[in-house]
This record gives sequence, C-alpha cells and structure tokens, in this order.
Amino acid sequence: MKSLFNRLRLQSDLLPRFLAWAVPACPFFLEPVLVTAYTALFWAIAAPPRRAVQSNIRALHPEMAAPAVWWGSVRVFLNFAWTCVDAERARGGAGAFHWEVEGVERFDQAAELDSGLLLLTAHMGNYDIAAAAFADRFGKKVHAVRAPEPTEELQDFRRAELARSTGDSLAIAYNTAEGLLGIDLIRALSNGEVVAIQGDRVMFDVSPTLCQLHEDADKARLRVPIGPFVLAMTARVPILPLFIVRTGLRSYRILCGEMFDCLRTSRDKQADLDRAVAHWGSVLGNVVRPNWDQWFVFESAFEVELD
Repeated sequence: MKSLFNRLRLQSDLLPRFLAWAVPACPFFLEPVLVTAYTALFWAIAAPPRRAVQSNIRALHPEMAAPAVWWGSVRVFLNFAWTCVDAERARGGAGAFHWEVEGVERFDQAAELDSGLLLLTAHMGNYDIAAAAFADRFGKKVHAVRAPEPTEELQDFRRAELARSTGDSLAIAYNTAEGLLGIDLIRALSNGEVVAIQGDRVMFDVSPTLCQLHEDADKARLRVPIGPFVLAMTARVPILPLFIVRTGLRSYRILCGEMFDCLRTSRDKQADLDRAVAHWGSVLGNVVRPNWDQWFVFESAFEVELD
C-alpha cells in the first residue's frame, strides 16, 4: 500500500509516463484545452510549489499586487506545462521547432575557444532539448549536468528517455549528494570540453551563497550554488551565461550573454568567488525579472531579511 501511495505522488514516475504516452496520442488541436485543464488541476492541488512560486515572484517584483502574484503563479505553471509537452514532442521526433539566438556572435566566439567552457544557465525554457539541439555547434563534447530525480523509478525513466534523445556530442551527468561529480567535470573542462550547469537553484544539504538580482532587492537575496564558480576557477575556464526562453508554440529563443571569468587574483579566494557570484546575480536578474513567468523554480529560492 505504501508503495502504491508513493507512486501516486506528484514526484513519482506515473505522471511522466502518462505524459510520454498522451502527448504523441493527443490530436494537435486538443493540446491547448488539455494542457490548460491539467495545469489548472495541478496548480490547485500542488500547494507547496504554488506558494513557493508566489514567494519567488514577490521577491523578484515586490511592487506586484497580490492578485497579480496569484495569477502569475498560474502563468508559471502553464508555461512549465507547455515546455514539458514540447520536450515530449522533441523526444518523439514529432513537430518542428523554431530556434533563434540572441547574441549569436557571442555564442560563436565561445564555440571557437580552444579551452574548456562552462555554460551557466537557469531553470527556464527547455534545458534538455536545447542541449541536444545545440551540442553539435560546439564541436566538442558537452556535459549537461542535471539534478537526480526524487524517486528511483522516475530516475530510471528519465535516464531511458534522455538516452534515446541525446547524441554522441552530449553526455548527461547527474549531480548527486555525494559530490563526486566535480572531479569528472574538472577533468572534462581541463580537456577542453564544455560543461552546462544550472546556477539558480541549490540542491541537497549544502551551504548556499547569496546574490542580489536587482537594486530593489535589498532584503531578498537568491540562494545560488557556489560549485559552478569553484569549477571555473579550478579549471581556469571562462563562464558563458546562456538562457532559453519560450516565445510561442514550438518556438524558443537562446539568450547568450557576455563571457566572464572567475579567476584567483589574490590570496582571498572567497573575495574572488564573491565577485563572480555578484556578476552572475546581475546577469541572472536581467533575464529572470522580465521573464519571471518562465522561471521554473518550484521551491522558495530567496532568503528574505525581516524588518
């Protein structure tokens, strides 16, 4: 009975398995109706993620009125649902996707580097299908870091799905609680390869570092992982900010920022890390704030200073 109850949780593998079956079987014209209906259902029953999203929206836009925050959380859930549907379409090879790149010259400059490269991104758009679509453009192996799934059944299902949709130029690496992945990633970066990692969400029981996303956020700071910056500093590779934004039906835009470094310049290693984190915070804020309804972080992401 306990096993059956666990399989019925929102974080079990039953919903992704149902989605993998339903999306290819669904007539195209019914997609908007069903996506909206199921999104409304899950928004209603998923109280903790709903409250967390609303908390994050308030931190990003403290001026936003309560009804707008309420409606904004619906928009976040709806956009996330559409990206899930798009991901299934992409894995099944159905439907053409339109991609555009903003900052293509910066993207090409990064792809031409002889050294390794760390791609730093956020929980936006479609991380998996973007990685699969653009990995070949780097001309070197790309290691896309993912958080492990909350259950063993879901982890096995996701592994099988990703194995079908990734080519030789893309490898999926799972960031487990043991923290052993860092050694492999440093080796990959030192060999001139690319590591793609999301830098806007802290996983596991680790001490986060804090950054400010915008000038008005003097009391709310985002918890971000320090690991990517330690990786870049250790391997001595540049960091390329890269974001994915959904612009319409099967349409996405890649936002490519300016490369920056996280270098050891003094005996104070922490000060050097803090400078890189602060720069990442400003870059992240410039993307997340205007695209807040596509920021898919379903946990409370900020530490808020109380009066």
